Amino acid sequence: MKKPEHVYTVPLAQPIPSNSDLSWHLLTGVKFTQGISGGISRTVTSPLERLKILRQCSSTEYNGLSFWQSMKKFNDLEGFRGFFKGNGSNIIRIVPFSALEFYAFEKAKYSLLPSDNPRHKGWLLICGSISGIVASFCTYPLDLVRTILSINVDRGGSGIAKETVRIFKSEGVFGLYKGLNMTLFGIAPFIGIKMSTFDILKARYLQDPKDKNIGKKTLVLGGVAGAVATALTYPTDLLRRKMQLITYNKNLETPYKNIFQCIRWIYINEGIPGFYKGLVPCFAKVIPAMAVAFAVNEELKKLFNVRSS
Repeated sequence: MKKPEHVYTVPLAQPIPSNSDLSWHLLTGVKFTQGISGGISRTVTSPLERLKILRQCSSTEYNGLSFWQSMKKFNDLEGFRGFFKGNGSNIIRIVPFSALEFYAFEKAKYSLLPSDNPRHKGWLLICGSISGIVASFCTYPLDLVRTILSINVDRGGSGIAKETVRIFKSEGVFGLYKGLNMTLFGIAPFIGIKMSTFDILKARYLQDPKDKNIGKKTLVLGGVAGAVATALTYPTDLLRRKMQLITYNKNLETPYKNIFQCIRWIYINEGIPGFYKGLVPCFAKVIPAMAVAFAVNEELKKLFNVRSS
């Protein structure tokens, strides 16, 4: 397979010109670079991710606590490891998730973008949504396990492998995919908006690969893309966490048993703000995470001479 000539950024997105280039993009530009960038960004922001999940799930131990009080409680209850609880499953998940997410996005663009309008916003959104669905379906069990481990605030947790085996033995393969429908409902627009937003911004503001500030600009645009996607789709992320908890713990007493009852209960008892609980730590986590992920990805694609649209 001939190594493709590097094209860092271009004024207009063009579908990758050949299947051989696309294969190379999968093998080096996606699997390797996204694994590294995704792993780094998720580890750096792990405490924020855990705090977001705890607040989404209304964990009583953290009700009313500020960010710094929550960080102190992590340390008091579980020591330093409390800051990174669930991060192991998140890292294991994010490597294949990021690889599939970015590869599927490139593949979808290659197959679906109209040649006369390669920056079509509607098709870019569809391509991003497809990539989110593919990546989520393939890595969902790890996302479920991560949520379960993250909410265990009073003990060390059972570990990734042990928890996965426990669910498999008690409920089989389908038990590892309970709540998938809600995840796909939320992840499709989130990934779609995130990927298409960055794609559009990159074409507009990163046209000159010789720009000395291109690295800083990529960081900013990646953070903007993550912030926009989060702001527009956050309630679906909150709802899927709550549904995962019900699925995981059948003895959990909640005033709702399905997604529609959950929406109604939140609206009646907490109003619109109830759908955005945990949004602040989520922003604090997503913006740097997406900035790092996109920036590291672009730099590594440049390093490995991977053609990018």
